Amino acid sequence: RTIAYQNCLYAGMCSRVGEENGTRFIGKSMLADPDGDILVEGSAESELVVADIDLAAARRRHKENPYLTLRRPDEYLYIVRNC
Repeated sequence: RTIAYQNCLYAGMCSRVGEENGTRFIGKSMLADPDGDILVEGSAESELVVADIDLAAARRRHKENPYLTLRRPDEYLYIVRNC
């Protein structure tokens, strides 16, 4: 949800269900909209989740949020060298 909100886009997360080699997978695949709200969420069962998306809403959200215009690529090298 945070990725969708920060980047003003739709974000999907897929997860499998069942168990393999002692590891349990819980499912719960989901799709979040550009506001970070969950449009559709799967259950713990094997299923297909589907949702309609509004590309115009994503474009509007992107214009309202200047997040990406505030990046400072000129500072990235400094950060990487000093970490």
